[in-house]
Amino acid sequence: MPWLGLEVAAYARHPDVQDALDPARRWRRRADALPTGALWALTLLAVLGAAVTVTALGGEAGYGAPSAASADRWASVAATLGGLALLGRTASWLGTRAAGRRPHAYDLVVAVVSVVALHGLVSSGWMVSTQRWTPAVVVPVALSLLVAVAAGLLVVTGREPADGPVVPRLDPRRLAAALPQRERARVRRDLDAALDELERRGLATPATIARARVAELGDLTDAALRRGRQHR
Repeated sequence: MPWLGLEVAAYARHPDVQDALDPARRWRRRADALPTGALWALTLLAVLGAAVTVTALGGEAGYGAPSAASADRWASVAATLGGLALLGRTASWLGTRAAGRRPHAYDLVVAVVSVVALHGLVSSGWMVSTQRWTPAVVVPVALSLLVAVAAGLLVVTGREPADGPVVPRLDPRRLAAALPQRERARVRRDLDAALDELERRGLATPATIARARVAELGDLTDAALRRGRQHR
């Protein structure tokens, strides 16, 4: 059983404890720079910005409503906000990867595909067909496309983050004990649920499970493997 990986995963909200447990970062961590809700909010804003841009340009080109000036104004604002949202989402992905953690990418892929399809095909198509190249619209649309393409390439070709530097070994038990009571209780519940599943599936012996259940927070791996370490 990869006990250390299980223990590291339990402290996903506390990178300092993760680093104390696994200073060489052999176990990857899913810990984005922003909460999942914020990531999806940026993705939705990026897609919505592109959709509004297409709607405004298409409405003016197709049946003259809104007016050309209003269409450009709406398209400019929407494309700018959408592009900034996509840039922020990409920056979060890069920041998470640079920290040696595994970033969530599904919603970013959705944003990339949507922006490339809407701006690359539809927005650009409307501007070509009407021969109206208003800089206030062209610039944010072009930049959004560039960011989307760059983000797509990063996700597709991104390699595993390099191993981080080995930091001095700290005592994960002390760090875990210093967490707020609510967080300690949450970690304990997560670990208990994982141990219940291991026991149900017969992936560890009853004696090992028993040792793990009574282990001090931050000491599950050593307790399960019957080993002791000198922590600083």
